[in-house]
Amino acid sequence: EDEIGEKKDELDEAEDELDDLEEEIDELEEEISDIEDLKETADQLDELEEEEQDLRDEMSRLEGRIDDLVEAIDTLEDTEEAECPTCGQDLDSEHRSSVLEEKREEKSDAEDRISEIEDELNNLEDKIEEAEEAEKEVNRLPDLNDNLDDLEDSRDNKEDEIDDLEDQIEELEEAVDEKEDLEK
Repeated sequence: EDEIGEKKDELDEAEDELDDLEEEIDELEEEISDIEDLKETADQLDELEEEEQDLRDEMSRLEGRIDDLVEAIDTLEDTEEAECPTCGQDLDSEHRSSVLEEKREEKSDAEDRISEIEDELNNLEDKIEEAEEAEKEVNRLPDLNDNLDDLEDSRDNKEDEIDDLEDQIEELEEAVDEKEDLEK
């Protein structure tokens, strides 16, 4: 009967350990599920970085164009020549005004677009940072899945141990019952 008590104590301990394993497994499965949900965000990283590069290239082109326009505007404002320095036509005051207006408008449009690009880049940088974080998490998945496999193996072993203990307790109780029956 002392042996039965010891086995029941072992069984209680094994069941507590099993509960702990089940809880760990549930938490890990939830973490894995949350990370699986991040895969789509992580997969966007290359696309977002490409979009960022395209915007930076466009901004660089526009900045170069603005420099050219500033130079053309300065030249038009300063020149007294009879020939337009930008198109080669005869330059009267009306033509000069019209070309200046056109260049100033183009410069203003380019500056507006640069401002839009800067806003887009700020927004994009946040998305890229989010995608990089998601990618880091997704890269943890193989290890987490390995951990989950190990925990599930431990759980299965613990369940086998519990089954064995229950069988041993049952056999011991039957032996005690038989002994008591014989003593009657």
